[in-house]
Amino acid sequence: MKRVGLLAFSSAASTMGLEIVSDAVRETFPEWDVRTVDETTAKESDYLLVSLYWWRDVYELPSFLDKIGLDPRSRRPIIIVGGMMAVNPRPLEGYYHYAVCGDGEDVVGPLLSALEADEDPYKIAGVWSQDNCQMAVANHLPAKAYTEIRKNTVTRIEIARGCKMGCRFCQLAGSKPYRENPFPVIRQLVLSSKTKTIALFAPDRASHSRFADIESMLSRYGKSNSGSDVRLTKLTGQSVASTVRFGVESFSAAGRKRIGKPIGDENLLRHLRYVSEDLRTPKGKNLTSATCYMIADLPGESDEDFNAFWGVLRRWDETLSGRFTLFLSVSSFAPSPHTPMERDAVNPYSTFNARYQNSRPHFRRLVIATRGALIGPGPRMCQMLAIRGDESCRRAVYHIATQERRLLRVTSPAAGRRVEAIVRASGSDPDLLHGEWPDDRPLPWSHVRRPWA
Repeated sequence: MKRVGLLAFSSAASTMGLEIVSDAVRETFPEWDVRTVDETTAKESDYLLVSLYWWRDVYELPSFLDKIGLDPRSRRPIIIVGGMMAVNPRPLEGYYHYAVCGDGEDVVGPLLSALEADEDPYKIAGVWSQDNCQMAVANHLPAKAYTEIRKNTVTRIEIARGCKMGCRFCQLAGSKPYRENPFPVIRQLVLSSKTKTIALFAPDRASHSRFADIESMLSRYGKSNSGSDVRLTKLTGQSVASTVRFGVESFSAAGRKRIGKPIGDENLLRHLRYVSEDLRTPKGKNLTSATCYMIADLPGESDEDFNAFWGVLRRWDETLSGRFTLFLSVSSFAPSPHTPMERDAVNPYSTFNARYQNSRPHFRRLVIATRGALIGPGPRMCQMLAIRGDESCRRAVYHIATQERRLLRVTSPAAGRRVEAIVRASGSDPDLLHGEWPDDRPLPWSHVRRPWA
């Protein structure tokens, strides 16, 4: 009996991706032992499936292997990586054996079968190769409810994958075509769930063609939906919400237009007022808070963009009848693979955080609570190394992961310069990693074909 280990380093979302893939493994090899592993049990596996959900996971993998004394050259276990960062596994060269590019549930089973039969795995669509690769697209979304492993109080149901909107910065829109689970399937999964709280998740759940019916069905069956991400412009068609999270992303109308979210200031104000005045909680009360996603340091951003945003919020504040808290969840811009902005530059030494704080005004009833910030020079250089690095960067990744992990969190300019020095010593150009990528030079993932694009 073969053993398949499941390894995730970060969030519940990465764990769920592994759960979906593990179901496919169990269907192909029902007699195999498939289970989550840790530092004490990973070496017992014949195959190790690793989720690379976000950029820090690129450093967690070599760190994990080093810590448990596992040399990938032994090929036991055989290490298979997947997830959003597996679209470019080049900087992890030597720390994995196979990478799955795209949706994994229809790839991992055939890949394991090919390896067991000693056949060529690179003939399988979705298995990464350095010169010819096609991104995998699952034929069907999982018609299954997954109970959160960590708490067992939330049932997660995937209602859609990919995104219709095509925002210019979004890797999900660029790497996954839009598909959705049919309403009857979702209804049956909700009815059979044992938890009161349901997380119906999708990049934008309001894009589902039966979104209104889904919300009504949850209310009818007494279920609470904790899956709250929704496009702001879709909220006007909704009357009840437990929690609300939406993306505005850029601070000005011009900036939003540049990234493919062309909502003007007047429309933004109208929708914000709808959230505070017209939306109700399941108990019929006004909402008192919402979360707004913002992207820090977008190309072309200036202090004028801040002033435009604060101007909209000031007008909103003037009409609020009571205290309202807006959580601004700030993340750093990164030029993601397979997006129109993939060649754009970032400035690791940006003064965004100071300029943002200095520009913030005081409001009468509106409370601004900022979560997150632009990551500092050290982490941002590490992020770009993980995103854009190639095989020559593997030594730099390993060194940072095992010898200078502080660079993943230290935000000083000196930390950024230290990462640049490590990259340069490995034989790579740090300016290429964070600067504007030349049009005449292929990106590390340029050879990956997307059959739907």
